[in-house]
Amino acid sequence: FRRLKQITLHGKYVKRELLASASKLLSNLEDIKISLASNDEEELAKPFNASKI
Repeated sequence: FRRLKQITLHGKYVKRELLASASKLLSNLEDIKISLASNDEEELAKPFNASKI
C-alpha cells in the first residue's frame, strides 16, 4: 500500500498502476484461497481426530 501512495503522486499513470496493483492483489488472494482450500481438503481426508477439538 505504501507503493500505491507513491504511484498516486504521479497522477498520469494512476489508473493503470492501481488496476495492475489491484489485479495482482486479487490474484494473490485467489492463490491463498486455493491453497487454504486444498489444505482443508487434506485435513478432511485425514481420519477424524477428537483431540483437536
